[in-house]
Amino acid sequence: MDVSMPVCDGLRAARAMREMTPVEDQPVIIGLTGRATEATRVVAIGAGMDECLFEPVDAEQLRRVVRRWVGLR
Repeated sequence: MDVSMPVCDGLRAARAMREMTPVEDQPVIIGLTGRATEATRVVAIGAGMDECLFEPVDAEQLRRVVRRWVGLR
């Protein structure tokens, strides 16, 4: 999910998904952002994202992250 989407940004969307979805049905939310700072990552995780990757994202990096999270659920 893009951290900085127009209209409803990814942070707001992640918070809403966490609030509206029962714990056992929670999706994995991987945030993507061009704002490559640790502060942005902390805000994204705090908003309910499970992971936050900085763009441009390498395809192999994304595969590793998805595999790790899918294996946990």
